Amino acid sequence: MTTHDTCTKPNSQHRLSDQVSTNTAYLILDARYERVREAGVIVSQAVLIAIGIDWDGRRQVLAVELANRESRSSWRDFLLGLKARGLHGVEFVVADDHAGLRAALREALPEAAYQRCYVHFLRNALDYVPRRVDDDCLQELRWLYDRRASPRRAAILRPGSPNGRPNTPSSPAGSKRISTRR
Repeated sequence: MTTHDTCTKPNSQHRLSDQVSTNTAYLILDARYERVREAGVIVSQAVLIAIGIDWDGRRQVLAVELANRESRSSWRDFLLGLKARGLHGVEFVVADDHAGLRAALREALPEAAYQRCYVHFLRNALDYVPRRVDDDCLQELRWLYDRRASPRRAAILRPGSPNGRPNTPSSPAGSKRISTRR
């Protein structure tokens, strides 16, 4: 982890622009923890991040903000701050499965649909298997994820299906490699 110097106020912020100028169709929310120096003491703080995607597919970092932790109130204040700066039209939010974040979304953006982030889902799933089977587990989960939407493909997943998955390590060929290492 790196250490960054910040202001001493509790919710120090760096906003890339004062106003959110476009109609944001999709919102990607995430947080990471960084070690920061506050009043001469190094502490771990959450860095809340919002990326907006407009209807033309253009991405824009909307806000980056320090918070003491990923609580409902931290996320709510972060989202309400974005709305005060002009965030509107959000139809779909992708984020981690964090209880505080989900509660804040229900309060601040009740009209937006929510989906758990695929990469976070994969990382969380790995917590339940031994490390030696991580790669096999990821391969299986990706294979299932790639086939979840199609009714024809969903039939493949039914037990006893004659079109069942072959037992080869190369069966999810062509799937994108997503880094899920912790």
